[in-house]
Amino acid sequence: MRNLHVVFTMNPSGEGLRERASTSPALFNRCVLNWFGDWTDSALYQLNENEAKRGHRVMAITPRHFLDFIKHYINVFHEKRRDLEEEKLHLNIGLSKIKETEEQVLELQKSLTLKSSELEAKKSAANAKLKEMLSDQQKAEKEKIASEQLQKELAASLIEIGKKRTEVQKDLAQVEPAVEEAQQAVKGIRKTQLVEVRSMASPPHLVRLALESICLLLGEVCFYCDSALYAPISCE
Repeated sequence: MRNLHVVFTMNPSGEGLRERASTSPALFNRCVLNWFGDWTDSALYQLNENEAKRGHRVMAITPRHFLDFIKHYINVFHEKRRDLEEEKLHLNIGLSKIKETEEQVLELQKSLTLKSSELEAKKSAANAKLKEMLSDQQKAEKEKIASEQLQKELAASLIEIGKKRTEVQKDLAQVEPAVEEAQQAVKGIRKTQLVEVRSMASPPHLVRLALESICLLLGEVCFYCDSALYAPISCE
């Protein structure tokens, strides 16, 4: 076949043009392209008028067909109206739900703000209580350390006291025989001897020391004045 020409149109706004151009490059390198731009408004109006003239036809119908046409028109009108009312009702319900949801969101935001404030207050109180507990814990640890140190010192003191008590008891055990012997000797002192000592204006030092020791053993008080008079008390 010779001199065969094929004319076809493609819409650049369609999604298939890019795919065809990438899969069939011959459309551009082996074909003559005539690019038509957008139609003007006057061209669109003229095209509409021509199509309206071509479709304008006069038909003769009977009254029965006309009434049937009106009946169908009314049915279609009511059907479309019901559809629109149902759609309107559906939209109104949706809007009501959206409004209700918006109000709930506002209430939740208010509650969240209030709860956030309460949470911050409780958090601050908890932090303060935690600091107080940490301070008390540190104080208790310091007191525990001081108590342990005091216990160590007390234990050392008890050991030292025990050592001294042992030494004192040892010394006392050595002195007790002499004390008992002195007590027995004191019991052998006669009253005439005490009168003789009392009559001394200034007893010798050894006699004075002996009298003080005797009063100490007997649990009595004995003192001497600085004057020349000698006054033993309760040493009978």
